[in-house]
Amino acid sequence: MTLTGIPVNLLSLRWFSPMVMKTFFQLLSILFHPLFFAIYLLIFWLLVNPFAFGFNHWQDADKLLIYVFVLTLFIPGIIIFMMKRLDMISSISMPTTQERIGPLIVTFIAYLWVFMNSRDNPDIPDVYTFFIASTVCTLGLLFFMNVLMRVSIHGAGMGALATYFLLLNIYYIPFNFSQKWTIWNTSIIIIILAGLVGTGRLYLKKHAWNELMTGYLVGILGTLAANLIM
Repeated sequence: MTLTGIPVNLLSLRWFSPMVMKTFFQLLSILFHPLFFAIYLLIFWLLVNPFAFGFNHWQDADKLLIYVFVLTLFIPGIIIFMMKRLDMISSISMPTTQERIGPLIVTFIAYLWVFMNSRDNPDIPDVYTFFIASTVCTLGLLFFMNVLMRVSIHGAGMGALATYFLLLNIYYIPFNFSQKWTIWNTSIIIIILAGLVGTGRLYLKKHAWNELMTGYLVGILGTLAANLIM
């Protein structure tokens, strides 16, 4: 078979396509690991409305960014890495429910600390504290569900994030029309990403269908529970 006079090896195409898909989904799984969401969302709100945090420009929030980065990403990440080095977990993906107990507890405590220090802080807007609360509730549900079955943490994270943005469109009074439009468009993007990340977890055979769907459900319920609390 030729294409514009150049022979095409169909076997090589069959090999290339799965490799591209695997790399794409692996990259997506890394970029959208739930541990990154707190810092992603903080940057998002600082770009959309830095005035809500008491800043004129997002660049002025360097101390807040470092604080959130250390507590929600660096500390849980370094503890999980140390657990891997000490053979307390077999891999970063934590393939068994037993291996997930320690990392879930550590991450829950870190986010709970941030929530407790954010809810009474006038410099942290409720719209961001609400997300931290949704993460705390989702992690709590994940911990208890982990006793019963292995649940997709990526699914829970994306389910929580998508529900968070959908609730913003209902309850949040935007700073201006442009902000409302940004939140609506971001909601659509997050829903699409939630589908892509979930598809990737299935494609990479990291989770079964029921584990992924349970993860989405845990994230949705965790965010709805946080909405009642807030």
